[in-house]
Amino acid sequence: MRLLRILDNGEFSFTDNLDQPTPPYAILSHTWGPDQEEIKYQDWVADAQSGGGSLHLTHASKANSYGYKKILFCAKQALKDNLSYFWVDTCCIDKTNNVELQEAIISMFRWYKNSKKCYVYLPDVTTGNSRGEDTAHWEQAFRDSRWFTRGWTLQELLAPSTADFFGSSQKWFGDKSSLAALIAEITGIPIHALRGAPLSDFDVTERMAWAKLRRTKKEEDGAYCLLGIFDINMPLLYGEGAESAYRRLQSKIDKKEYPELRKDTLDNLPYAEGAPFDSMALQHERTCLENTRVGLLQKIYEWVDGESDQPIFWLKGFAGMGKSTIARTVAQHYTDRDRLGASFFFSRGGGDVSHTKKFATTIAVQLAERVPALRQGVNNAVKTCGKIATRRLADQWERLVLDLLSGLDKSKHQVPHVFVVDALDECDEDDIELVIRLLARVRLSTGMRVRVFLTSRPETEVNYGMSQILNKEHQDFVLHNIEDSIVQHDIGVFLKYELEKIQQKHHLDRKWPGEEAIGHLAKMSFGLFIWAATACRYINEARGPLAAQRLAALLKSGSKIAKNSPQQHLDGIYLKVLRNVVRNEYEDEEQENLYEALRLILESLRQDIFELGNPGFGMAPDDIDSFAKNKRLPPELRYACLYWVQHMQKSGAPLLDGGLEHRFLQEHLLHWLEALGWMGETSEGVCSLILLGSITIDFKTGHQWRFYVQIVFSMDGKTLVRTSRQDKPRIWVLDSHGVWIAVPGGYDRFGAGIRTFVAFSPDERLVALVSRESIVLLDASTNAEVRIIKREGFIEGEDGGCAVFSPDSKLLFSLQNDGKGTQICDVSSGKCRDVRHEGFPTTQISVPPSGRTMALAAWFGRRVEIWDFGMEWETDSESFCNPQDLVFSLDGSTLVAVPREGEELRIWNALSQQLLHRLLPPPGRDLVVAFSPNDKRLCIATADALAIWGIDSAFQQPRRLWEVGTAGNDYTAFSPDGSYLVSSRLKSSLIGEQSFHLWHVDSGECLLEQQLPDARWGLPVLSQDGDLIAVPVEGGPIILLDGRSGSWRRTLVGHDATVECLAFSRDRSALASISAGLDEAFPVMIWNPSSGVLLRAFSIRLLSVLDSIDLSPDGTHFAVASIDIHSDIDVQVWDVGALTGQVLFTSFDFPAFDLWPQHYES
Repeated sequence: MRLLRILDNGEFSFTDNLDQPTPPYAILSHTWGPDQEEIKYQDWVADAQSGGGSLHLTHASKANSYGYKKILFCAKQALKDNLSYFWVDTCCIDKTNNVELQEAIISMFRWYKNSKKCYVYLPDVTTGNSRGEDTAHWEQAFRDSRWFTRGWTLQELLAPSTADFFGSSQKWFGDKSSLAALIAEITGIPIHALRGAPLSDFDVTERMAWAKLRRTKKEEDGAYCLLGIFDINMPLLYGEGAESAYRRLQSKIDKKEYPELRKDTLDNLPYAEGAPFDSMALQHERTCLENTRVGLLQKIYEWVDGESDQPIFWLKGFAGMGKSTIARTVAQHYTDRDRLGASFFFSRGGGDVSHTKKFATTIAVQLAERVPALRQGVNNAVKTCGKIATRRLADQWERLVLDLLSGLDKSKHQVPHVFVVDALDECDEDDIELVIRLLARVRLSTGMRVRVFLTSRPETEVNYGMSQILNKEHQDFVLHNIEDSIVQHDIGVFLKYELEKIQQKHHLDRKWPGEEAIGHLAKMSFGLFIWAATACRYINEARGPLAAQRLAALLKSGSKIAKNSPQQHLDGIYLKVLRNVVRNEYEDEEQENLYEALRLILESLRQDIFELGNPGFGMAPDDIDSFAKNKRLPPELRYACLYWVQHMQKSGAPLLDGGLEHRFLQEHLLHWLEALGWMGETSEGVCSLILLGSITIDFKTGHQWRFYVQIVFSMDGKTLVRTSRQDKPRIWVLDSHGVWIAVPGGYDRFGAGIRTFVAFSPDERLVALVSRESIVLLDASTNAEVRIIKREGFIEGEDGGCAVFSPDSKLLFSLQNDGKGTQICDVSSGKCRDVRHEGFPTTQISVPPSGRTMALAAWFGRRVEIWDFGMEWETDSESFCNPQDLVFSLDGSTLVAVPREGEELRIWNALSQQLLHRLLPPPGRDLVVAFSPNDKRLCIATADALAIWGIDSAFQQPRRLWEVGTAGNDYTAFSPDGSYLVSSRLKSSLIGEQSFHLWHVDSGECLLEQQLPDARWGLPVLSQDGDLIAVPVEGGPIILLDGRSGSWRRTLVGHDATVECLAFSRDRSALASISAGLDEAFPVMIWNPSSGVLLRAFSIRLLSVLDSIDLSPDGTHFAVASIDIHSDIDVQVWDVGALTGQVLFTSFDFPAFDLWPQHYES
């Protein structure tokens, strides 16, 4: 804490940042004026003398500012109260120092509480000059003062033991005690709270209410200004948004105020995040407009609030009639009245909300949050029932819901609460009847009364489930039986509301669209709200006058379906419905469906189905005329393309050579992918291919069914080549809209019956098609022939062998199909070198990162051959048995052949082709070999042992430095300088009994053996000097251990979720940590590992999956890489000097990299 000191000459000086104890001081509470009027820390300059001199303003104009007058006022009052020190937030905090700013905000409540005097300055309250004047002169202005509306001033009112109030004339007119009754009336804060009662005497809801109407400049400060009120310490993450900040605050409050609800209880119950009606996933969904559904809503509300004995109200109706909108309206209505018990909105294909695995626990968690009296009951139920979440759904419902509701005092809960369950038909059909039976049991509650509002389509499973409970237990309402006139009216109100918004947005004529157009649209909807909503969205997507044109076209539309029109949208809905009509009750029906689908595909699909005549670059699915699309891909063909694999899986049909399935894969595999691309269903194709691979089993041998089809993607994923024995190579290109387009004619040089191997060059410029007779190099962007290379040493009837490019894409190595020759070709000149091998065939090629040396491994023989293609071609072969892997050092100078269990490991100098050493690896399975970062040490680990070998020039030959037996090595990692090694192991199958070792690489000394028996924890991270080990623990804490003794150093607490990545700076001055966040916002924290101080905290937006992080050597920059499901890579570098960070660059498709290589430090 930095204070202002009043010097003997009346000037001011700053103290150093003081820890406890501090000298007695006064403190100012005020509201900020215009920013340019306030005095900041940087506006002062001190005399250049030892110990710090008096302060002067940097600009003389500041001396007359509003902010400076406040400082002089506070100093004057402090002197009157015999205080030489005072504190004003505007100038005593260096806001450019983020560590100081964060510490100040977190400590603010304590600073006000510890002050001897607090002066509240209200410039918008005018008072007289006498202390005893009539309050009528200033009371109304006091009530209206801006000071009572700001968020931060709440703690400034409550924290200090006394607070003196001053008006604009800087005259005192009362203190917190004398004005307590008036302040209590203004703020709603009880008088005894104003007079010093502990804030813990007031419950959470009441304290939250004190701040409800207060506002802050930054949205997150609405939560941060309450930290002191609840005695909470949590990092400030500006940029996370108010919702996230309040959620973190509430979580901290719950853990503090309700210690019984820690991770072993309520937080540990499985929870479906997207189930509640007010969840983030449903935030853009609508409720009913005013004056719509009036009669129906009134009927529902009367049922809830009345004395009906029927606990369930079942609203049923066809798709698109607005059931979910009504459900959200009911949920919001009773939320506003604090009478919503819980809600669960099912959604087919929506993960946790498509089944009942988290149904009961999600309802229970919401009940505990919405009905405080149930919190302790949930806690007790979890403790009593052990792993309640793993029990049957009926048991969960009984223990977590019914028992708790019955245990409430009925006299205190006389009004019923509502459960809203929407779209029950979208739940797994096997669970629907059970859910209905469980919901009906709420009638047994002897405590709180519960009403269940349930919606669904009139599906067979729901109808049957409702028929199994007594009629007196449910009231039904059929939505599609409402009079047409009422529905037309409601849809008309909706259309008028939406079209008026469109008129204003697009600046259309004020008379647009007119009552006649609205009425015509309402009739066209046929009572479907979803049609009306889609029509409005279709019109709104156009710009300016085009919106009016879309409406006109829609009103005139006949049989032709416009692109993106409501009809097309509904086609998609009903296609989705059809998907669930297909049953698996009879295998013969499924088999017939399969054959019909395949016949349709075989008859209808062909290459370039829309006859574009070129690969169609730049065209999107929406660019194809909808009439043409419906003609070439009619609904029945679309259905066949989407679901033939599922029919095959359900039918159990035998897969026979020459059968329909076989013919399809031979003739139409890529035509099928093209069709899915035009349908916008490429992802469905990927899932179908995966499913197809899992079910194509040879029924005679039990082995995977082999189609002899090779599909190869380029490294950027934008070119695809398919080859097979039965057909010529086919080439496809992914256009900018995500559609795979066939290159017309494929590649005709290789006819059918010739199997072809495909390889892409690392620079993505070339495609190599390797057949037994020749290698054709194609330009990857145009597919034009670049060069044809004749091959030698091929065997008639055999395949073409394999090929690999060098890392720099300049050379191509190909194994000839007899396995006894290698062809090495310069791709620029086409010149080749053919090298014949003796003995058994060769089947592996390995090229190091340097791209200089090539290694060949014989799989069936006992041979490894090393080639240096920068020198003369010479071979040096060694007898060797079945290597399972070839590993080069990072500089490419050393090669290790990793043997099978029980065989010798071989090490060669890859440049001189000299066999350096044979050695027997440690005993055990799962042999893994790794080079240290400087290539001087070799780690050889198995499931049972760990060994380090020295392989640099300091040894005449590789030498085992040390070897130890361990109980398993699941993970090994060298420190960045190669001096230390961390190995981890799993001692048993029980979660949490993992341990790790820290080894000195040269001496083999075990510097540390550490266990964390009671927590799930992540991979340890070692500092450059080996002095510190950081271990992330489940839930967010980071444990720092001494790298020498293994003793606990400290625990860093700040993250609310488990830390996913850690990184030390090279000088160990900083430790970066990042955890998962909400909506792709990832909290980042920069720590001083020596002191444990949090230096920086901010949120950054990343792609969906965090990959890695790093700190610059001096800790001033932070780098993070993330990827998404499309394999895009996002690399960001942040300057951590600013609180929220600054993005310096972002790059996609970024190659593998070392952000801070060694030469950076020099």
